[in-house]
Amino acid sequence: MKKLFPILMTLVLLAACKKEECKDEYCPAGYICVDGVCENTSSDCPIGYEGEDCATASNAKFAGNYDVVYTGSGGLSNSNGNTTTSVATVNGKPDKIRIEVSLDVSATIVGSAVDLPLEVSIEASVDGNTYNVPSTSIITEVDLGLGFPLPVELTFKVDGTKIDDNTLNSTLVMSGALAGTITMVGTK
Repeated sequence: MKKLFPILMTLVLLAACKKEECKDEYCPAGYICVDGVCENTSSDCPIGYEGEDCATASNAKFAGNYDVVYTGSGGLSNSNGNTTTSVATVNGKPDKIRIEVSLDVSATIVGSAVDLPLEVSIEASVDGNTYNVPSTSIITEVDLGLGFPLPVELTFKVDGTKIDDNTLNSTLVMSGALAGTITMVGTK
């Protein structure tokens, strides 16, 4: 019995030292953590994977360069044009994409018309054929013709849908100083 006690104590200590794999893993509604991976309770694929054998990363179908036509409304109604958007997968995160886009935003701030080139590089979450960027704020400087730039906080969110293999539709809703909506249609 004396020889068995040290072996049992070693096993207890090893079990206590084992890392809790789901301790720091947040899983959205409809998912549970199993061995450190979020798994969909309604299908067999873990979060970020799809397909019959769950081997396809969900973000792969969004990757590419898109020619974008964008149109503003509300306080951003003068924000119209064409641009190119790059969408890339995020390594190690099969449910995330990185969107890089430049827009020429036009609005009225404090009674002055403002043209502001907006360059955004932001991560979005992918769920099926949709993606979204939660409400995000950035600080930029705006020249109102006062001889010095003024800092302006821009708050926006993005919701998008993959329409087909070559088309993405996105809506950027901006609040705060540049409130309004920009609708974007991108084609590969």
